[in-house]
Amino acid sequence: MLNEIKWLNVANRIRFLRAVFMFKINNGQVPDYISRSFATVNSVHKYNTRASGRGDLYVPGGTSRSHQRSLAYLGSTLWNDIPEVIRKSDTIATFKNKYLKTILTNQNNV
Repeated sequence: MLNEIKWLNVANRIRFLRAVFMFKINNGQVPDYISRSFATVNSVHKYNTRASGRGDLYVPGGTSRSHQRSLAYLGSTLWNDIPEVIRKSDTIATFKNKYLKTILTNQNNV
């Protein structure tokens, strides 16, 4: 039923909102105290890797459950999983449209 009216289930809705927030972080649309929590892979080390070439975010290490539920961890992981074509959207509206279509397609296939 959700697919027919193009609504996201709760888990995908949370994922969508988190992705929009990460887009804002990467495009300077949030205060500095928030964006300082995130760093790109190429700013952490000087090795030329696929992740540094794509502009992936550095995923901070940590094994505790609370760390793995933090925005720094979940947001960076989610951002790195979004296709580069979508991440490089010019506007937030374009990003939302492209990412929403991707999530709806994946939700329909499950």
